[in-house]
Amino acid sequence: HRGFEHLLMEQLQGFQGAFDLLRHFLQYASRDLQDDRDFIQRAADIAKHFATTDSWHDELDLVLKAVRLDGLLLEFAPQKWQNHQGVVLEAVRQNGFALQFASEDLKADKLIVHHAYQQNRDSLEFASAELRRTSKRQPCEIL
Repeated sequence: HRGFEHLLMEQLQGFQGAFDLLRHFLQYASRDLQDDRDFIQRAADIAKHFATTDSWHDELDLVLKAVRLDGLLLEFAPQKWQNHQGVVLEAVRQNGFALQFASEDLKADKLIVHHAYQQNRDSLEFASAELRRTSKRQPCEIL
């Protein structure tokens, strides 16, 4: 996608490592996001941060660093990471609303939902229906 590549090149001039990192991560973003200048700027800032302050060794490391910086980036992670308890736990600790991007199995995980709720009480709306029902009957069971 030519516009996407151009925006990335413009934002990451002089940061080849960050450019490669961002291309890898954003391959999962929708076309609309790939053309969204504000989104590209935000993503470029994150990639620059990784490229200049930390090294990353594998995809898990990259995803963990991303969700620790902004839990809502879980939305753009491949499905396998949205179903990874460690990744989702880090995401909801940073932003409880990241629970909405977790797999259905993890939306039913008491530990994940507990941490999402602790970060933002309104995130409970994204928990599984069963956990929402349980929290109404026995709030201490989950929260």
